[in-house]
Amino acid sequence: MGRKPLAAGLVGLALVAIVLDLSLNRLVQTNLPSLRAQIATALGRELAFDDLQFSVWRGISLSARNLRVADDPHFAATPFIEAKELRMPLRWGALLRGKVEISKYVLKEPEIQIIRSESGDLNILGRPVAQGSQTYLFTSALEVENGKIDFVDRSVKAPVEITVPNLSMELSDYDSQGGRRLRITASFFSVPGQEKNFSLDGWVKPSAAAREWSSFPIDIWIKTDGLLITNLASAVPVVRDRITSYLDIVGPVVLEARVRGSVAHPQIHGLKLTGAFFGSTKNNVMLTGDIDCSGGESCPDPSVDARIRLSAVDLERLRKIPFLEPALPQELSAEGPLSLRAELAGKRTDLKVHASVEASGSVVRFGRWLEKPRRMPASLELNIMVQKDKTVLKNSLVRLHNLKLGISGVFESAPQQRFALDLSNEGFELAGWEKILPPLSRYRLQGNTVFTLSVARSLASRHPALTVQGRWSFARVSIHDQESSRRLADGNAEIVFTGDEARLIDSSFLLGSSPIKLQGVLHDFIDPVFRYALQSVKLKLSDIDDELPSQAGDVIMDVQGTGEVRSGDGRPAMQGAVSSSTGSWHGLPYRNLNIDAEWSAGAIKLKKLSFESLGGNLVANGNFGIAEKSRPFDLSARISNLELKNFPKYNLFNFPYSVDGSLGVAVELHGKGESRTEMRQTVLGKARLELARGTVKNLNLAGQILSSVNGLPGVVNLASAGTAEKEQVLAKKDTVFDRLEAAFTIEGGRLSTRNLNWVTEDYTVAGEGWFDLDRTTRWNATMVMQPGFSKALVEEHKNLRFLLDRSGRLVIPFRAEGTFPRVQVKPDVRRLAESIQKGLLGLDTPARPRAPAAQQKQKSK
Repeated sequence: MGRKPLAAGLVGLALVAIVLDLSLNRLVQTNLPSLRAQIATALGRELAFDDLQFSVWRGISLSARNLRVADDPHFAATPFIEAKELRMPLRWGALLRGKVEISKYVLKEPEIQIIRSESGDLNILGRPVAQGSQTYLFTSALEVENGKIDFVDRSVKAPVEITVPNLSMELSDYDSQGGRRLRITASFFSVPGQEKNFSLDGWVKPSAAAREWSSFPIDIWIKTDGLLITNLASAVPVVRDRITSYLDIVGPVVLEARVRGSVAHPQIHGLKLTGAFFGSTKNNVMLTGDIDCSGGESCPDPSVDARIRLSAVDLERLRKIPFLEPALPQELSAEGPLSLRAELAGKRTDLKVHASVEASGSVVRFGRWLEKPRRMPASLELNIMVQKDKTVLKNSLVRLHNLKLGISGVFESAPQQRFALDLSNEGFELAGWEKILPPLSRYRLQGNTVFTLSVARSLASRHPALTVQGRWSFARVSIHDQESSRRLADGNAEIVFTGDEARLIDSSFLLGSSPIKLQGVLHDFIDPVFRYALQSVKLKLSDIDDELPSQAGDVIMDVQGTGEVRSGDGRPAMQGAVSSSTGSWHGLPYRNLNIDAEWSAGAIKLKKLSFESLGGNLVANGNFGIAEKSRPFDLSARISNLELKNFPKYNLFNFPYSVDGSLGVAVELHGKGESRTEMRQTVLGKARLELARGTVKNLNLAGQILSSVNGLPGVVNLASAGTAEKEQVLAKKDTVFDRLEAAFTIEGGRLSTRNLNWVTEDYTVAGEGWFDLDRTTRWNATMVMQPGFSKALVEEHKNLRFLLDRSGRLVIPFRAEGTFPRVQVKPDVRRLAESIQKGLLGLDTPARPRAPAAQQKQKSK
């Protein structure tokens, strides 16, 4: 073909196009009022635009510039749609018949304002024009290119405002079944830099018979890739308050699902959700499954078939989930990640759950009673059936260390509130449990145990009772104290639970080398009281506590003990009585030992301590504070008729002389202090000592004092041989006395007295002084000799007459001081010399030196 024909053809086509354009423009202008009405009807709103143009160059179409679609005034006064251009392709068939019909509406860069009113109506649907009918927007096909939606929800308490940019949408015309194809892509709270992360593709079937838009039948596929829940929560308070406040979603979430049914009653299939939850920086949650809300008015009980996988989650974050918070005790804590897998099937009122929790990589604690170390096996497997009025637990399993604990049971809310659990195991070794139970951390455990228990409790009453049925056995139990040499070995016990009490039967063990049998009954598991009885044919004190002051051979024979232990208000308390027929302490034998005491978290009350020893008996009582830092104490004790002849053998007081006699002591003490030193500094009290019919062996106090009297005027060697009576006194090897008595005050670890009185057959001693607990002592005293012995001395040493009292008895002052057992006794030579010199000079009446007050008092008696 030559150039001329081609040019002629192009010109011809141009002429045809021009003629067609002029003809159609004339047709459009002729039908402009009807076109405007057609567009307004399609949009369901009044509209305005700058101009309406016809074009054949992009297909036969109309184009309205700067479109403005008014909103229903009941929703807003601002435009519903503002678009740069509304392009409307026309149908050829209608044009050939001289009519203008729009086949589709294409919005260019529109801004669409969607409002949900306080009553729940959407402006995109228009308002009901009659009962059971509704006007709808875009009755023809619709496309949106590069649009934006501003969504405002006024139906909630805190209004929601959301902007969705980068919107592309295709809404097809009605098909033969009345359905419309809907495709949407947009940016919906996407990750920065990501243009579009939301897509929707499917079918919707609007129906004039439907009372609400949420009842339209739908079948759509939804996918979000990189949805930032944190941004969504900032815009939607209900999401923030009900979900993100405890889910703590950090990164983007991926969601896929097919939704069928309707918005009001959806059927969700192929649901898949992944993301980083609970503060994790990596994806740690995957949810897959189906959810069916097709039944009921508002889907209160959806049917679920889902699987959940959760890894690397902290227990404290799980505790924030509302339905888990009451189920997790405050005493329970964990350091380290937990992992969870769960499968759910059914409805809320008939739901089956299989869940497993793995905690081997965590440190798990329960108060002060349990602490599972990291890397120790620990897991929980649950099989649960949730029904309307009860939750059933079947064939569930707890694994901890070497324990496999089977759990089954039921939690009922109607007709009565109660729970019942069955706990069982096949037996396990106790070795290693000291690493899990902190109260036993200082011990090393061995042996094995097995139990089968049924636990039930009513939750309806204010003070519900707990009942337990079953048995718990222990065999070959050994408990070794790693901080001392104490050890419990060969322990065997059987505990029988019979409802509201547990009986300890056939319990026996070795405490060190001491055999012990123990029986008891535990009453009331809510406020427990344990009443016990124990016995031992032979109990070594060193087996009880190696810090007790005792000797290797100290034993308690025929031990019988009874008492009870309480745990009221979580504060344990104990009271008990112990008796022993015979035994020894620190080598000292005793008989008829009886102890009655009470112990609590605050104090120890010794109600009575009594025993017989060395021919006498001791009775004591007291209170000892252990809660306060100062640890106050009060103690009263009385000893009567105690024969001292055996005391040197046991050397209790490190005394240098052997003493016998009948001892009586009454002591009252009170003080405070954490250490022995503090107690010594604060102790106050009083004591009275009486020693009768006794002998101090290897001590002749008279000879020791008289032989030390030197340097007196006219007196030389008082202890030299003389009269038979004098020789008899000085030759005595021991000191025999009728009584020794004194009343002491105790303060700061020192015993002081001002009225010591010691009466022997040859003399009496009266004095005052003190004895310190560090064994230092100091005394000022006078020795008053009997008249016969005094007369014999005066006949030999005339100047001694100036030392006689009015009864003709020789009075010799002396001092005793030192540290036991090195105590020096010396006559007060200075006072003796002064008395003789005054007598010689006539300054004092001879033989009238005054005796101490204690001696004068004794004389008056």
